[in-house]
Amino acid sequence: MLNITKIPCPINDFENHVDGFKNTYENKDFKVKLNGKEVTCYNTRCSAIPFNRGFDGNQRTIDQTELLGLVSFEADEDVVVEVESAKTFERALVRPLSKKIVVATDGNKVTLTLSKPGQYCLELDDEHTCLNLFYNPVKKFGSKKEYTKYFGPGLHVEGLVKLQSGDRVYIDKDAVIWGGIYGKDIEDVVVEGYGMVDGCILSRTNLHYRSTFMLHNCRNVKVDGIILSDSPFWVCAVYNCENLEINNLKITGQWRYNTDGIDIVNCRNVSVTNSFIHAFDDVITLKGLGHYNAYTIDVVENIRIDNSILWCGWGRSIEIGIETFDKAHRRISFTNCDLIHNSASAIDVQNGNCGHVHDLVVKNVNVEFQCSTMPEIYQHTLDQKYDGYGKIGMPYFIFIGNHRYIKWIKGGFSQEMIDRVYTYTDDDNNFGQVSDVLIDNINIYAEDGLPNFKVKVYSDDPNNSI
Repeated sequence: MLNITKIPCPINDFENHVDGFKNTYENKDFKVKLNGKEVTCYNTRCSAIPFNRGFDGNQRTIDQTELLGLVSFEADEDVVVEVESAKTFERALVRPLSKKIVVATDGNKVTLTLSKPGQYCLELDDEHTCLNLFYNPVKKFGSKKEYTKYFGPGLHVEGLVKLQSGDRVYIDKDAVIWGGIYGKDIEDVVVEGYGMVDGCILSRTNLHYRSTFMLHNCRNVKVDGIILSDSPFWVCAVYNCENLEINNLKITGQWRYNTDGIDIVNCRNVSVTNSFIHAFDDVITLKGLGHYNAYTIDVVENIRIDNSILWCGWGRSIEIGIETFDKAHRRISFTNCDLIHNSASAIDVQNGNCGHVHDLVVKNVNVEFQCSTMPEIYQHTLDQKYDGYGKIGMPYFIFIGNHRYIKWIKGGFSQEMIDRVYTYTDDDNNFGQVSDVLIDNINIYAEDGLPNFKVKVYSDDPNNSI
């Protein structure tokens, strides 16, 4: 059985919030058939260059972005994918490379077969001409009467979907919600379905509702199958939560400043499995913030990331920190993951404050490096242009640092922000610790012509080694 998603409206249609942005509904770069049936390929807008900055009320310009293709479907059989490209190309491949998908080419046409559910990226020459293929398992969801919030096929202009304890939320595969999903002080919630939540109408200036999916102080929440697109800030942000299960989450279409993929802040007992995260900033970040939030959880612990695909457009793919203003980051694992594109670093631990980072395992992970990766450049002014074209940006393979983040942010943040957020300790010389880190069985896929891999492990505290 093969079911193909029919997205009911243009995704990432920017005319409501950014001058000059307007997408067409259908991607014109690819004509796609699945098992011989022609399907619609949709647009999703992503960042084209690693050019990031802090938000000052302005947003990025259209020349910093590009359109990628998206096809989402369910199946319980082999799926033959035939793609005709409007552009000429010299090579075609499917990432993750570890899946060893064979691609046959004939002029401007390619054919490949997908045998099991997962997320796949067909790239023609490089990541700038990419078709995302989201192969979902066939799953029997509940009937309409079993859900407290039901979003059937079509466009739902919601602004904000506020969750209540006990909610069961269904987003149909042919549904798009314009807005975000938000929960605070709730428990026992399920959000499921193969539909999309598109944050195009959210505002970054609203501090409480500026993520496409946000939870505060929540317990026992399950998220399964949905797509998150076009967030104004951190895409999936969870704060002071415990017992969260995130499965088959797809994050794509991120282009705005500082759109981290998943930020797990002062949480315990969190799992992320079988997911795809294409972010324009750190992909999965584990943060600990200070006392001003009145968080009841003062650690980040029991975090499991498994069998997921990470694509980093800026920053770090696996990021522990840099905010470690909690007591400890501990019992954390990244296993069986594919880091298909990396930027500043692939595997990254930055202990920026006085917490103790320990019992971290990164195991059975595949890391891919490409010559098409451009260097990160920080944008200081709106009229500054990106000048990294034609240059290779070689990410760190492993970066582990024990240093003082507070010294760095004092140069770029207001005193009010520093006092509100970074008050776990007032001693600039009070360093944390990093210990008991296992990095094991890492497979590197590297293109010819790249510089040597970079590994950096250091501590700014001569009395506190790693």
